[in-house]
Amino acid sequence: MKKITKKLNRERVLQSRIKKREIEKQFIAQVLKKGWTVSKGILPEFVIWLPTGQSMFVYVKLSKNRKLKDQGQVFRLKRYLKNHGVKCYDWSPDSDWLSKAKVA
Repeated sequence: MKKITKKLNRERVLQSRIKKREIEKQFIAQVLKKGWTVSKGILPEFVIWLPTGQSMFVYVKLSKNRKLKDQGQVFRLKRYLKNHGVKCYDWSPDSDWLSKAKVA
């Protein structure tokens, strides 16, 4: 029974990672379509450079209601960055602020 449970958990994690990669590809495509430059990191997940010289950090989530896996660490990092004037955002396909963004 334990082997079956482990296998199911492993399969669930794998499917989640595959879905996350597809969502990240959607995000990258939208950023590039706007003419912005994007770089993938670990924390933050993405750094975007705008033509104006500004930058922003973006965390990609599967859905707007889903918490990030390392929520505590991300929250502390985002608070630190925001305190130093860096824009930080969460992005998910169901809260797509990026397509409406007017930053040049």
